[in-house]
Amino acid sequence: MMVGDSPQHYVYKMAAWPAVLLVLNVVLLLAEFTFSENILGVDDGEFDFDGLPGAQHEFKIEIAAGGDQCFYQKIKKGSELHVSFEVLRGADRNVDCIIKDPNGLVIESHQWKNEGQSERNIDIEGVYEFCIDNSFSRFSTKLVYFYLVTYSVKDWEKYAKDVENLEMHIGNFSVSIQKVDKSINKMLRYQAGSRKHLVADWYLVIGNNNFIQYWSILACVVIACTSGFQAFFVRRLFTTKNVTPTDKPRA
Repeated sequence: MMVGDSPQHYVYKMAAWPAVLLVLNVVLLLAEFTFSENILGVDDGEFDFDGLPGAQHEFKIEIAAGGDQCFYQKIKKGSELHVSFEVLRGADRNVDCIIKDPNGLVIESHQWKNEGQSERNIDIEGVYEFCIDNSFSRFSTKLVYFYLVTYSVKDWEKYAKDVENLEMHIGNFSVSIQKVDKSINKMLRYQAGSRKHLVADWYLVIGNNNFIQYWSILACVVIACTSGFQAFFVRRLFTTKNVTPTDKPRA
C-alpha cells in the first residue's frame, strides 16, 4: 500500500485486479479464435479471412466481350465443393463456366449457359481453377454472379465443438466477472457511506470550531471590558481632591 492511500482505496484497488485479469484473458482468447490465420489450430499455408474451416466466396464480376476471368481456390481432400453462377446482364446472357483440378484436367464444364451449378467431392487436394469464358461474345459484356463454397464435415464438427468450448469458457469468465463486479459494487457502496460520514463529521468539526472561536472571542472581550471597568472604578475609589468644597486647601 502506497503512502497516503486510505485502507478503503487500497481494498478497492486489490478487488479490481481480478476483474482486469479476467477481461484480459477473455480478450486474448477471443483474439486467438477470431484473428488467427489458423484453421482449427492448424496452419494450412494460406491466409484465412474468417477463421472458418473451408471457404466461401460470393461476388459479381463483369466479363468483357471476347474475354474471360479465372479464379483459384485451394481445397482440402475430402471436402465438398459447391459452385453456382448466373448471368445477370448482357445480350444473350450466356457464358462458359469451366472447373479444373490441380492437374489441369477439366472436371466440370457448362457450355454457353446463362446459369448452372456443380457439386463434387474433392479427392485431390490442391489449387482448383474456376474460369468464366465470354470469348464467344464479340460485342457484349456480361455481368455474372458467382458463388463458391467448400467445406469438410469433420472440420465443421470440430469447429462447432471448439466454438462450444469457447462459449463455455466465456460463460465461466462472465460468472466470475459478475461476482467480482458485485464485490466491487458493495465496496463502492461502503466507500460512499464512509465518505458521507466523513463529510458529516467534517461539518460537525467546523461547526464546533466556529462555535468555540466565537464564544472565546466574546469571553475575551467581556474579560477585557471587565478588567478595564474594575481598574477605572478602583482608581476612582482612591481619588482625593486637594481643596475643600469651599475651595480651601485641604489639610
